[in-house]
Amino acid sequence: MNNVFRFYSNLRTITCATILGCTFVGCGGGGSSDGMVLSGLLTQGKAADHRSLQLRHGENEGIEEVTVCALEQCSVTDGQGQFGFQLDESFAGGDVLFTLRGHGIDDSLVVKLPAGADEVEVHFENDSNNKVKLHHMTVLDDDSSEDDSHEHSGDHSK
Repeated sequence: MNNVFRFYSNLRTITCATILGCTFVGCGGGGSSDGMVLSGLLTQGKAADHRSLQLRHGENEGIEEVTVCALEQCSVTDGQGQFGFQLDESFAGGDVLFTLRGHGIDDSLVVKLPAGADEVEVHFENDSNNKVKLHHMTVLDDDSSEDDSHEHSGDHSK
């Protein structure tokens, strides 16, 4: 049974990577007018282990099978806790409500996404009370430079 779970987990990871890869490189001839690419990671924080249905996640481990939604787009975290989707090209930056549901987590938070970025990577962290917070955000702009926002203290959700 464990091998079957690993097979389907690996298959799902490959499928998600293929879909995300096509989104990132523009399969099908997408132009530069596409919306912001939003990718991310959901990991377990320091406070305590996360347990759900016999699965345990220690500090900094990715949490799988959580649906992450923002601006009418959704993605399910893979075995490493990664997710991603492309926002509508009309999105011009601002406060965005993220909802995270699954694997014992049912939470939402607001994150301010920058205007004009081509790609934004968010790292969410789950605490011992199954409350999710923004750990940090990395912004990639038009010239592929990075602006890494690492404010580990305080509330980043507003």
